[in-house]
Amino acid sequence: MTHHAGWPQPSHRHGAWSMKLAWLEDFLALLDCGTFSAAAQRRNVTQPAFSRRIRMLEDWLGVALVDRSAHRFTPTATARRFEREMRTLVGRTHELRTRMRADTLDERRLTVTTPHTLMVTHLPVWLHRFQGWQPETAFLVRTGNSEECVRQLERGDADLMIGYEAESVAAVSEGAMATLERAPLSVEYLLPVVAQGEGSAAIGADRMPLLAYPAESFLGRVVRRHCLPALTGQLEPEIVCESAFAAGLKAMCLAGLGVAWLPSSLVAQELARGALDSLAPRLPAPALEVSALRLPEHVNPALPELWRRLARRHGNPPPGQPG
Repeated sequence: MTHHAGWPQPSHRHGAWSMKLAWLEDFLALLDCGTFSAAAQRRNVTQPAFSRRIRMLEDWLGVALVDRSAHRFTPTATARRFEREMRTLVGRTHELRTRMRADTLDERRLTVTTPHTLMVTHLPVWLHRFQGWQPETAFLVRTGNSEECVRQLERGDADLMIGYEAESVAAVSEGAMATLERAPLSVEYLLPVVAQGEGSAAIGADRMPLLAYPAESFLGRVVRRHCLPALTGQLEPEIVCESAFAAGLKAMCLAGLGVAWLPSSLVAQELARGALDSLAPRLPAPALEVSALRLPEHVNPALPELWRRLARRHGNPPPGQPG
């Protein structure tokens, strides 16, 4: 077995153990997260244990996947070349399990996964449409953050994802997105909002109380990319609350605790009745595209017709106005 420079000799011979699917999932998590610590946290293991599993995968494959001569995590050229095939292998293995389980059921079943905010806003309308289109199909809903939803697709734990996308901000890693097929559904906006009558106080001082998303979350990255740069030289954002849950930030905003960028579908009723005020266009309000995503090779007999309908429905009405 040929060893690369900077890759320590393994403590076991090639073939001394059977490869585990979890090791491939570990390495894909490492590609997605970019650091061993973040990937270990995602996989719910300690970092030393996670590192051992990556080395065990390398030993089983007989090739280096990580360039350990670099100061930060860098995948080898071989790892990059075979990334898509690894993702496909993991996805198809989980899909096989799902199909074999489904084979024991009498009913057709589709699992839809979506981020928490879209479950509150868009998904109820779309699920109503799905049930109207395919009344013989049973629909199961799962939730998570964007990365978790994509992993559910890759594992075969979900057939369809309803998710957000934004200009210049990827909801998931480029490698994961390359394996997915998408159908645009509708567009909404990430609105800067404040409790009724609190706008002048919130942006009239040097420091703006900000109800923020975690920096690494999708909406957090949208705010950092498209919203906060507009404050430079005018306002200094001061984070007073941080949460990945937009509904929680809305509650804090309604209590008058600061400014939050929230999806327009989530605050439409509060804006209409005057409980919240929009600070757009004084502050940026970037567009959020709602899309359906799937793995093209995923096989579920209940999915193709539903996907054909979704792919034809560009420019759909907003939530609350089913077509």
